[in-house]
Amino acid sequence: MLIAIDMYNCKEEHLEDSRVLSESIVGLAEKHGMAPHDTQIYPEKNALDYALFIACYGGHITFHVYPDRGYVGADVFTIDEAADPDRFARAITKFLDPDRLKVTYVERQDYGRQKDMKPRHRTRSKTINRMRKVNEKFMQFMLRPRSM
Repeated sequence: MLIAIDMYNCKEEHLEDSRVLSESIVGLAEKHGMAPHDTQIYPEKNALDYALFIACYGGHITFHVYPDRGYVGADVFTIDEAADPDRFARAITKFLDPDRLKVTYVERQDYGRQKDMKPRHRTRSKTINRMRKVNEKFMQFMLRPRSM
């Protein structure tokens, strides 16, 4: 299973130090049966952004981190039956605490098993963002000119 996660407005203190983030992710991966065995950190063109690659037995974990934007793009892939990538993905989102996230699930091992290969999507927004949007729509409705 492949899980792609887009996380927006993550906690800055978790994104600033790539070593601390990689150690935290490796710890969560071990806890959820992903069996990591190699970790690499690759700096991007500017000094702040970086990519994190964790090779696991039967899969991999990749993170593209942009601390100045608060954005993290993550891919979690495994074919190991003992691993629990869904719980690992939930633990990562809880750890990074994004305001918004989009999760996409793709089954990659057995294409004959499913009739429709479209990925499943899940999105989530924090309550404060939903309230802000409701307030904006309400204000637009109230300030709209009324006809007689």
